[in-house]
Amino acid sequence: MAIDVKPSSERNPVQLRGHGVIPVAILGSAGFDGDGESDVVLHFRTEATGIECGDTTAGLTGLTFDGREFAGSDAIDVLGCGAIGRRFDFD
Repeated sequence: MAIDVKPSSERNPVQLRGHGVIPVAILGSAGFDGDGESDVVLHFRTEATGIECGDTTAGLTGLTFDGREFAGSDAIDVLGCGAIGRRFDFD
């Protein structure tokens, strides 16, 4: 099943330092209406997703209304992985 992380963005930036939410659209198929359009947009708290620095995709698994399993993934661009808060020793 196709999903679209941050439906209004082609780049799909995910800011790890924020405490926001990530919208994920489930595109029609398998137990939804099947028209290829966004059937539902879910919002996930960023800190609860398990997304980490270096990740390039985000996945979603679940059950359709009629009980069938589905899985989908989309490319993401993880932000907020810079050196802030890290310790550097300079000689």
